[in-house]
Amino acid sequence: MHKLMSFKEVKTNTKYLHLYKGEYDVEGLSLPYEIVSRKDADTMFGGMSLGHGVDAVCIVPFFEDGDVLATKEFRYATNTYCLEFPAGLIEPGEGAVETAIRELKEETGLDTRKVLFSIPGGFSSAGMTDEKVAVVGLEVSGAFRDSYGKEEIHCFRTTLQELWERVMNGEECSSRMQCFLLGCQLKQLVPHGSANHKSGD
Repeated sequence: MHKLMSFKEVKTNTKYLHLYKGEYDVEGLSLPYEIVSRKDADTMFGGMSLGHGVDAVCIVPFFEDGDVLATKEFRYATNTYCLEFPAGLIEPGEGAVETAIRELKEETGLDTRKVLFSIPGGFSSAGMTDEKVAVVGLEVSGAFRDSYGKEEIHCFRTTLQELWERVMNGEECSSRMQCFLLGCQLKQLVPHGSANHKSGD
């Protein structure tokens, strides 16, 4: 059984990322562990504890004919361009759907016609951060545009199948896009009945 014994902030000077150090009891042994969070110290210790709350949203924008809008964005942490769906941080007082509609308009210029689905937040990389990202599907319309400056985002209209082929050919992409595309492909990849097979049957 793992138990968190103590938790403190490691002072940093960043606006969007904050470093904390936890001390865990692991079967009687003390284990230090460093954690990156979107939550600043005021938020973390003022009512929103480690692992709670949704920090960001990933948006899957569908056009009426089933095409999707994807992006190719320069990501500083990887020093490369990455295939992604539009995404953004949730502002105080916003819900995931509100953020999705706002961020989609700000990043791409597209309008929202209908909310298709909203999936509660999942941890983006549980080995290093408590960041949670919700996934929201929107039916969209209008003309889209690229963004430049601090965020370089190139938008393009495509199909889920074309995106899957680009990912399978080794093009860099986010893990959430990879997982979403895999889910769309499972019927073709998994032999009939295998998904329901139980060991010992």
